[in-house]
Amino acid sequence: MNRKLISNVPLITMSADNMAYMTSFTGALYGALKSIGENFDNSQLLAYSSFGNRFCWTDKKWVFGNEYFENCNEVPFENQKRLLKAIGWKVKMISLLRDENGNLLNTNEEQIRQDFVDSINKGIPVLAQGITNDGCKHDYDVFFGYEDDGEKVIGWDYYQNDDKLLIRDNWEQEVNAYVLLTEKTQSKSEKECIIEAFKIITTQSRKNEIRGRKMGFAAWESLLTQLEHDDFSKCSLHPSEDLSNVNNEANSLEHRFIIYCDALSQIFQRSIILDYYRTLIEKFPEWAVELRIAIDAWDECAKYGGFLWSQGFSFDEAGYEKFRNQNARKILVDEGRKAMAKDIEAIEQIEKILCKEDLNIDK
Repeated sequence: MNRKLISNVPLITMSADNMAYMTSFTGALYGALKSIGENFDNSQLLAYSSFGNRFCWTDKKWVFGNEYFENCNEVPFENQKRLLKAIGWKVKMISLLRDENGNLLNTNEEQIRQDFVDSINKGIPVLAQGITNDGCKHDYDVFFGYEDDGEKVIGWDYYQNDDKLLIRDNWEQEVNAYVLLTEKTQSKSEKECIIEAFKIITTQSRKNEIRGRKMGFAAWESLLTQLEHDDFSKCSLHPSEDLSNVNNEANSLEHRFIIYCDALSQIFQRSIILDYYRTLIEKFPEWAVELRIAIDAWDECAKYGGFLWSQGFSFDEAGYEKFRNQNARKILVDEGRKAMAKDIEAIEQIEKILCKEDLNIDK
């Protein structure tokens, strides 16, 4: 057995509670960058990428998958590429296509293995989607080692609370996509990066739809309207079949409750980036007034992510039965509209900052 490992790749623990599959790309990227001496924390990468401020919902349906950050992209990897270009990296990004039998259509296992081995031999970890212990094809991990000439790949097991390594064989059959950092280039200034991110989040907030899903304020409105007015009376308590496929509508209370919680986790992400936004007040004092208002508004908005627990909603039969009750859900709707108003307030402040910058350019 031969083994190659890149040292100094930090361990990041994740769990379903913090919606790892929403932020696992930036988390894995943080680990890869840290190991090669670049100091971006996850909060900053979430801000630059716009993932921390997004909201997505499938109109008039209860389906899984709204929370996946791929939904931000008009074309595959659009925002990921924009983020990596901003921080000064050329990349190779591969989405693997397979037929109904799982056979690769656009590459082969030997090429995938060689890509991983070559990058790790150069001392650069690989970001890969799908090779996880929890079986979620949307999660990214950072892989920084291999054994047996790439027959096995090595990364951190993000879903453990210790420093246990994740060693996978037959991994080529599981991988869904991967990202190779190929060449370091000139990064943009911090101000350029955050202005670009501000433009993305304000556009997404006011954009009605992207790839068949509602975005931003339209997503808020769609979710809250469905939550208040949809008929839950005929929903079973628990699912009678596997409805994990995003194309299948969830008709059990349990699945609808989980989908609602997935939406709340998107809202809660706003709180994760606030520490980085607070650092901008000192760096760019000309934005201080607007940033303080936006930060306070997002802080209040993000609290909606945990509001349901104080109202007795829970992951058990009693919680699901409460979710069936339209009057009980109306409490969630009313609080949701307050949170939406705070999201709007914050975005309006960011738009004021962008207007200031446009005026400065004109001068």
